[in-house]
Amino acid sequence: MRVVLGGLGHGHLHVVAHARQLVEAGAEVVLIDDGVFRYSSLAAGILGGQYSAEQGMLDSGALAAVCGVRHIAATIDHVDPADRNVHLRDGDPLSYDVISLNLGSTVIAPFPVAEGASVFHAKPLSQLTALRDALCAMIGARQTPRLIVVGGGHSGCELAANAMALARRHGAAIDVTLIAPEERILADGPMAASETLSVILDRQGIAIRTGVACKSVGKTALALSDGSDLPFDHVILATGLKPSSAAMLPGLGFNPAGGLCVGPTLQSVDDERVFAIGDCAHLVDDPRPNVGVFGVRAGSILTHNLLASVKNGAMKSYEPQKHWFAALNLGDGTGLGLWRGYHWHGRSALFAKDWIDKRFMESYRRLYGRQPVRTAPGLVSPD
Repeated sequence: MRVVLGGLGHGHLHVVAHARQLVEAGAEVVLIDDGVFRYSSLAAGILGGQYSAEQGMLDSGALAAVCGVRHIAATIDHVDPADRNVHLRDGDPLSYDVISLNLGSTVIAPFPVAEGASVFHAKPLSQLTALRDALCAMIGARQTPRLIVVGGGHSGCELAANAMALARRHGAAIDVTLIAPEERILADGPMAASETLSVILDRQGIAIRTGVACKSVGKTALALSDGSDLPFDHVILATGLKPSSAAMLPGLGFNPAGGLCVGPTLQSVDDERVFAIGDCAHLVDDPRPNVGVFGVRAGSILTHNLLASVKNGAMKSYEPQKHWFAALNLGDGTGLGLWRGYHWHGRSALFAKDWIDKRFMESYRRLYGRQPVRTAPGLVSPD
């Protein structure tokens, strides 16, 4: 029996790490991804120079090799559940008996963007390293970059703060403007947390404009819903996420956003041979936001149920947690922690986030013999 893992997100990391169980049960396990796992939780800190890009990445080929998994470095174009084939953008189709999708998501751009505009997305990580290089090039030329961050959620606020941090590390100036269509930033969090964060970002020198939407991005300026234009050198889009289009399997149900509909066992509601997890999945009975912690927690259930598929065993149901810890890296050595409707600001919030993130990454990096990654020369250590 062949078990194909499409994509390497948080949940599939757990499956790969425990794949020997599947192999010992007689399965061939195949991982298809581009060769690198990128940890989005460190993205803002990488932009700000707190972490090196390497600290936010894992070598998926090396991890697969030590865990008994066949690795194919490729991009999935689409999956045909009728003939049970995975079609790659380059290469021959690959058949499967069971497939699990953990393909992630991409940033939504809900407005026109002019060709040639210097626009970067909040993910993947490569977009932010490219933005960091572009900002550093302007700073090195003694120019003051004008950066607009579109989106006032968790990611947008973190990225705005860490762009400021990058300039501070270089002793340089930068103009950062944060645009949010909602009446407050961090609109899905407690009002008190939004107010605290607004004060912090204002003190950092970030201009915040709420209640105004971006209508379009031109080559050098944003057109806003209030009729004004805002000039820029670079733009970050943190405007929400949509599931990978490769997860929209023909004949199988998906929600309006494009997430594959799955039940409590993480199987497609229309095809028990298809599993999905993370941002590309829609848990029909208990929907959850696109937050990595759910993929991490669901990984053990997915591993059990894939093994049950191989051995014709009993499935387990995934019950997502009702509460989860979240923290924003504010780029100045402090964080904003969020838990059960409460929030706090300080170094302890960033310490907790940093400890969780580094422990998560090193738990997998150690499996393939890599030593803990040190902060790159010239960057400030998070320790």
